[in-house]
Amino acid sequence: MLRAIEFEGKPALDVKIIESEAQGLISLREAKAGLVLVIPSGFTRSLEAARSGEAGTPAAEIEYVGDTAGFNYVFARGYIDPYIRGYIQIQSGLGPPVYGNYEFLPGTGTSSDFDAAIPGLLVFSLLFLIISSASSLVQEEMHRTLTRFRLARVSGFDLVAGVSLAQMVLAVLEVTIGFLTAVLLGYGRGTDLLQPMRILLLFGVSVLFAVPVVGLGMITAAFSRNDGDAASLGSIILVPMVFLSGILFPMPAVPLFTIGTRIVGLYDLMPSTLASEAIRKAVTLGDPSALIYPVAGLLVQTVIIVWIGAVLFQKRKLRA
Repeated sequence: MLRAIEFEGKPALDVKIIESEAQGLISLREAKAGLVLVIPSGFTRSLEAARSGEAGTPAAEIEYVGDTAGFNYVFARGYIDPYIRGYIQIQSGLGPPVYGNYEFLPGTGTSSDFDAAIPGLLVFSLLFLIISSASSLVQEEMHRTLTRFRLARVSGFDLVAGVSLAQMVLAVLEVTIGFLTAVLLGYGRGTDLLQPMRILLLFGVSVLFAVPVVGLGMITAAFSRNDGDAASLGSIILVPMVFLSGILFPMPAVPLFTIGTRIVGLYDLMPSTLASEAIRKAVTLGDPSALIYPVAGLLVQTVIIVWIGAVLFQKRKLRA
């Protein structure tokens, strides 16, 4: 029965029958198996007793043995469990099982895990602009360029505008190189993920996200005296932006309040969370209306972060 399970016309599982549980445990330790399914000796008898209505028959428990945190275990159990439950339901006389059908968004049915990871990786690459923008500003101070800015009465907002334009060019280059590399490696193959509207939305959100990232770079530069400080302080900001935003792995829900029908969580307070959500929706849905909440939230955060960065840099670096 388990050998007959297919996904996209191909066997989903590599099923092997072993003689003992001990042999299966050895295979698990040697990473030759992802899951060992242990069927007790009284399993068939328990099903027959349940079908005939006999009372007092001890239950026969099927065991799933393996590393519960391992991908192969989770994948195999996710496929096996519904079939095992359906088989037990039929053989015990409880009637036909009820199975769920998967329905994918248009054009995404054949997308892979690699396709799903690309939006987060693009956001991850853009976050390094925190360090590059902070370093460029620190270099201006080390070369005493800021002294000329003070004499010319250049404000922090003027400076952030100039730096933002330069960093936006870098952002476009980063996203272009990253996206083309992903396409060469198979991103979007056989799906609608490469439609022009989706690509346009992806680049638009990426450029928008570069602005608050530059603002974070200005905040970093305001407290940095050299390139080493900029790299260290930038990393302190970058790490939580990556790990707590859901870019690399899902985070548990921490709801704070509700706006309309939208539950705003703790991690939504970081621009990287909203940017990754917006890019993910851009490439999977291709509908600008689906980006209203994350883009609106990102715009609000952009204004706040850029204002804080400009004010701090003005007071700490540009004051006479």
